[in-house]
Amino acid sequence: DWSKFAANEINEERITYVAIASPTAKPTTAVPPTTAVPSISPQPTSTYPRLKYVGDEWKPKSVFPLSECEGDCDSDHDCKNDLICFERHGTIEPVPGCLGGEDESKGTDYCSRKDAEIVTAPPTTAVPSISPQPTSTYPRLKYVGDEWKPKSVFPLSECEGDCDSDHDCKNDLICFERHGTIEPVPGCLGGEDESKGTDYCSRKDAEIVTA
Repeated sequence: DWSKFAANEINEERITYVAIASPTAKPTTAVPPTTAVPSISPQPTSTYPRLKYVGDEWKPKSVFPLSECEGDCDSDHDCKNDLICFERHGTIEPVPGCLGGEDESKGTDYCSRKDAEIVTAPPTTAVPSISPQPTSTYPRLKYVGDEWKPKSVFPLSECEGDCDSDHDCKNDLICFERHGTIEPVPGCLGGEDESKGTDYCSRKDAEIVTA
């Protein structure tokens, strides 16, 4: 009959839909960022003091006791506070905690810290070249008198002589007593051709002038 025929037609044309479930996505766990370990750069050698000869045997008295990397010392008593007198064996032996001294002609001993280590330049750090100051900017040694004779030239200015004590020099200058006729005076030019060891006024912080 008509009702059966209609039912068969509907069954034959029926479309079956299959629901495909999408797979459940697994939650992702956020990975915390990696903390970068800071690299430690070696300490630049410029932070260390350079060796400096300022006197010997408590002459001049104004520079003793000696500070770190200053010389010449003969015992720990010559050095300030807890510093020790580092006695070198040879002219090129490095002093712990100090720079320089490789070009010395005599084995001066210097004050150093007990816990100081030998200073070595970092292999990866380029050391900038320092242009030497023109020697023309330094005054030349000048003999102007002795024992306050003539009085008009005393007290003496920088690089003037002959002085016998700091009292003979102007302001904060010191009397640099030389040991020999050719010993250079810090901060001054000349004197190599002298026949007598005149002593000259010099600045406390002056260094030996090299051409």
